[in-house]
Amino acid sequence: MRMPCCPLHRALLSVALPMILGLSARAASDQPAQPIPAGQVIETLHTLENPSQSYALYLPSTYTADRAWPLLMAFDPSAEGIEPVRLFREAAEKYGYIVVGSNNSRNGPTRRSADAFNAMWQDLHTRFRLDDRRIYAAGFSGAARFSSLVASSCQCMAGVILSGAGFPPDRAPAPGLKFAVYTAIGNFDFNYPELIQLRLALERSQIAHHLDIFDAGHQWLPPELARAALEWFNLQAMASGALPRDEAFVTAQWTERLRQAQAQEQSRDVYQAYYSYSSLVDDFRALRDVAEAQSAVERLRNSAEFHRAQASIDDQIRKQNSISNPIIARMGSVVSNPAGGDAGFSQPPGPGANPGRPASGVGSVEQDSSGPVQNTRQQLEAELAGLRKQRERETNPEKLAVIRRAQGAVIGYAYDSGMTLMDNKNYRAAALYFELATLAGPKSSAGLHYHAAAAYSLAGDKKQALRILRQAVAEGFDDRVRLEKDPDFERLRSTPEFEALVAKLPAK
Repeated sequence: MRMPCCPLHRALLSVALPMILGLSARAASDQPAQPIPAGQVIETLHTLENPSQSYALYLPSTYTADRAWPLLMAFDPSAEGIEPVRLFREAAEKYGYIVVGSNNSRNGPTRRSADAFNAMWQDLHTRFRLDDRRIYAAGFSGAARFSSLVASSCQCMAGVILSGAGFPPDRAPAPGLKFAVYTAIGNFDFNYPELIQLRLALERSQIAHHLDIFDAGHQWLPPELARAALEWFNLQAMASGALPRDEAFVTAQWTERLRQAQAQEQSRDVYQAYYSYSSLVDDFRALRDVAEAQSAVERLRNSAEFHRAQASIDDQIRKQNSISNPIIARMGSVVSNPAGGDAGFSQPPGPGANPGRPASGVGSVEQDSSGPVQNTRQQLEAELAGLRKQRERETNPEKLAVIRRAQGAVIGYAYDSGMTLMDNKNYRAAALYFELATLAGPKSSAGLHYHAAAAYSLAGDKKQALRILRQAVAEGFDDRVRLEKDPDFERLRSTPEFEALVAKLPAK
């Protein structure tokens, strides 16, 4: 199970990025490289100057070195560069983009991701002929925040694709921003309120922007929106003169998007229709007449239906925060109290906003869990169980969306706090956060239990590590190679119990 979450509090941006400056690169002819096949996804390409840095790559089948090509640099929160490359491959082939995904950049200390960016930037400019007017960044979750940070810092991007998260908390967009912002969010994503509010901020600052909402939780945008994002960038490039104007493309885009906006209005989805018409006006005003869309914007802006929809969105955001914030606060209280206990879940569950940053100095957790702390923990466990039951029985779509977002915020906070504490080598507290996340989850939590087991192993608690690792396997964890090679389990490697557990996993 992959858990690439990153709610607003993630400590991705604890340091500035002076290293993302002065990004001049030598010409490709200065350091010849071996030819790279076009038209196929390459999972790992090591950089010429630093073999420890690598990226996944897709060159369009029509690639030749006799002209400059647009570039999409993608960042995944789990350093799985192949994921965004596969996601954007079809669109990149259709529209002639080079796509790369870092295998080193991941959620955590910013310098690690900055080093990965710099290494890729140098290598790509060495190997390929790039159109520096059309270089873009893309990221999901915490990697979305990093992408916007890169674009803000280096002034070398024409646009960013932000999926599942927006800008860093201390880098809010302001008037004068030099790059276009395409955002995408699942309607059940816990960061949904953030991107709704980001759209308003970008609108106030008169920054070119577009938001698409898809039917899912916290994840990379779907392939059809990956294509839509590159199409939107092409429109922006045509409007600015960075790309020759293609009348057939402009007409096709206008016709399709106008049809979508009209369909939304006819189905009484006035809120989405208003923003679809608004985007038409913003995106096409430099390319064609937009009077039809402008008239629709003015009509819907003054409608009672639109104002009711706005009020409903605001109410959903308030309700999400009212559910998730108290639980998140109680989580912090349980983990930060030295008497909180690390073995307090006697019956672990079977298979099936804007919170604050966790303190890096959280104390180690002891097994004594009596008195008020135990009461707090029991209350927290009851709240987490209650949230799961609410989700299971809720049938109202709007209320269900609020519950799912709140639940995601709680899980995301616990996971993200655990990862932060792992970076700080506070393994017992990290393990407790991971276990709390499993209590909040609606289904099997094999990935979270795996992280908890790793944290206990690093803390030297073999008994707890083996107990939770068995649970991860029972819930479906079956990556034998990963378990055999994971250095976090080095202390368990030679124990008969660990060897027996590995032996049960399928060989691959």
